[in-house]
Amino acid sequence: MTLHYVMATGDSGLVWVTETGAFLSHAGKTEGAEKVAYMPDLKIAYGPWGDLIACDIGSRFAESVKTGAVDLTDPESVKASLRQIGRDQLPEKEKGVLPQHQDSRGIILVTLDGAPRAYQLCATWPPCAICVPHLKAITAGDVNNSARLFIDHYYALSGKSTAEAIAIGLHAMRLAIKANPSTLGEPNVWFHQNGEFKRLNKKDLTAYSDFSRSVDDSVLDRFRTAPKPT
Repeated sequence: MTLHYVMATGDSGLVWVTETGAFLSHAGKTEGAEKVAYMPDLKIAYGPWGDLIACDIGSRFAESVKTGAVDLTDPESVKASLRQIGRDQLPEKEKGVLPQHQDSRGIILVTLDGAPRAYQLCATWPPCAICVPHLKAITAGDVNNSARLFIDHYYALSGKSTAEAIAIGLHAMRLAIKANPSTLGEPNVWFHQNGEFKRLNKKDLTAYSDFSRSVDDSVLDRFRTAPKPT
């Protein structure tokens, strides 16, 4: 299982919070899996979820960028390419068959040629690709995890700054890992700000994690001072 949170920020950037767990049938849960593939030379980053087919979709999209077959500055070109690759990679037995869970396989794609744009491909039948609207958030992978409510509620109410989005996403991921510890791994954060796409360093990741735990303490303190019933 994989979980991705992607949030657009008010300074034309974005925050991408994911985790590093991997579940292998022969080995169980392992840590240290890289869920975001960043290719600075191609000006893209992508993160699959679901299975190895999704990983192959990401690598094939990268090949199409390398050969010039897709225009990263044109959202329609990007979406059409994602849909076609998704259709081509589907097993024959899945084509024409509506899945039980439409979001069970896909990729998040971020194009970095100019202002970053985030896309989501659900690679089941029929493949569906969307470009994330301005100042919106998307969740992919473990979408039924109860912690996503924190993103859905607080991101919409926030000022959409990079720092806020990282704090909200990291807190939601911390809670998501607690809700599903058997498959989700430790948090990992990427963000685009001031023309750069980079990973949050370990020092800052620790600081945001500590801040997240302090949010728990603050909420509990407020609950303890709740009005008494009459």
